[in-house]
Amino acid sequence: MKKHLIIGLLLAVVLMPSQAQTDFRERAKSWGIWVPNPQVTIDKKGRKTTAEWPATENNSWHEDIGIVDGVPTVKDMKAIFSGTDFSIPVDTYTPMAWRLTDEGVHTVLHCYLHMPADIVTNLWLGNKESVILDKETGIIYQSQGSIPERCYDKVFSVASKKGDVLDLQILFPRLPKTARYLAVYGVPTWHMRGYDISNDPGLSDDSGHKEYDSIPRFHTAQLLRDSVHYDKNNSNSWAVYQDAHLIKPLEQNTMALWQTTDATYLAIATEQNWFREYHGRGGNTILLDRQGHQYKCRGVLNYPNDRLFWLEGYPGDYFAMVLVFDPLPPHVDAFTYVVPEGEPFSAWGANWSGEVISNLSIRQLRENQRLFEYHPREVVRHNTPYAELHTNFSYRPGKYHTIVNKHTGSKMGLSFDYNLHATAYRDSIPSGHGPNEIIISKDKVFRFKFIPVGTVVSGSSGKVSKDCFIVTEDMFALEDGSDRSEGQWLIFRYLNRSNPYQQWKLIENEGMVTIINKATGRCVDLAGGDAKEGAAVFSYDINCDPQSNANQKWIIREEQ
Repeated sequence: MKKHLIIGLLLAVVLMPSQAQTDFRERAKSWGIWVPNPQVTIDKKGRKTTAEWPATENNSWHEDIGIVDGVPTVKDMKAIFSGTDFSIPVDTYTPMAWRLTDEGVHTVLHCYLHMPADIVTNLWLGNKESVILDKETGIIYQSQGSIPERCYDKVFSVASKKGDVLDLQILFPRLPKTARYLAVYGVPTWHMRGYDISNDPGLSDDSGHKEYDSIPRFHTAQLLRDSVHYDKNNSNSWAVYQDAHLIKPLEQNTMALWQTTDATYLAIATEQNWFREYHGRGGNTILLDRQGHQYKCRGVLNYPNDRLFWLEGYPGDYFAMVLVFDPLPPHVDAFTYVVPEGEPFSAWGANWSGEVISNLSIRQLRENQRLFEYHPREVVRHNTPYAELHTNFSYRPGKYHTIVNKHTGSKMGLSFDYNLHATAYRDSIPSGHGPNEIIISKDKVFRFKFIPVGTVVSGSSGKVSKDCFIVTEDMFALEDGSDRSEGQWLIFRYLNRSNPYQQWKLIENEGMVTIINKATGRCVDLAGGDAKEGAAVFSYDINCDPQSNANQKWIIREEQ
């Protein structure tokens, strides 16, 4: 069920060419932030309505001068904001609209107040702390006064008819025409506390058209378990993913944008706090340009759209959540990101509140693309490199060996189930498997050769300790996943001597061996120390703690 939103509708920033009125120039305008209407009381005698405006940080320590006269009114707001998609009811919310113009010797900030009652009290407009910053030059333009003059640096009230629009004005020294990237401070009633205003015409090529980006490429997350009978209130029905597109740490909700001819890609920096955490994006999320035009979310790249899902990773991971929207036209230079308030659901820390981020500059977001390059995770569990704590294991190339887990006594075997995944068995093939799932010959299941990298060995009497391939009699080679994340189910593929993901280092300590992949640096791990038949063999980061790393220790026995 959708609920009303407080939406920052930003309208087009327009550079107006000088015409007959050479002293007037419109710089920018916007419906601004929509705020809930204050509570209205009715005078039973005079039938007048009164609303007290919410206090700002300035109200409590400035004089309240009561009702001020001579406030200009606007008869036709639609003429000022022509072409606007005006769809939010003004009886529920009030738009804090504004307009920035050059008039004579002043640059004027018009602050429009839609009267929710006949009398509005407790208003604050501005004072000398109301300034405009030119963000390119660093020059600050301090306000000089207001219209009406009496309300400058004061708390005041206004009286008119409910539904009228008042034009309260703050006067600044006239800004130069070259001032394009501005920020307004010190106008808190209109939510202008470092509020960015841009006259930027956009990134253009020599022809005057905005250049488009190519379609961005992101690392594809791995689906561990698909959603089964999805129910937002049943976390067991949510899909499970791992191996997200990791990035360097960024401030939460930092964004980057790719503007293509067919779609708009918006990447959002998202923090992972647990090994497994739920997320959700998309749905009715929209982008609003300054004219109020909406651009709908088409989906979420590599993840479910408008559904909760689990992501497995590491606490402290930062990853890119990429939303795909309708394409933004070339002339759009800024937009508002709007996430509607969602439906309640049952989960720890559940949050279905909406979100509005206003005045996002496309120019800046495109510059942020570099922040979202893939950055692989690096986990340090011990100060000393693992290989320095142990010695290389010596094996006899060409001879058959069995690989036995120290923790469970299970032997590592070969299964055709799930794309030739490596599995751990005890002394027999578990029942209940078809002929297409398990290799028929029991000997082939449990017998492996070690072939040194860079050599072709059919047999040898001497022992070597080089990096090696671990192969079956049929020359299937043990291979780690090449998608950069831990927790991958090991597989066997046909031997490829140039594939670094099939090359392993055998590190021995006190008669037990850790099997480390040369390409990924991860090691062979019996997942969860599971002793049951057909338990999975994964690759995980090396655990140097001797009290808890038995799952990663193997005993290699040469067959006689």
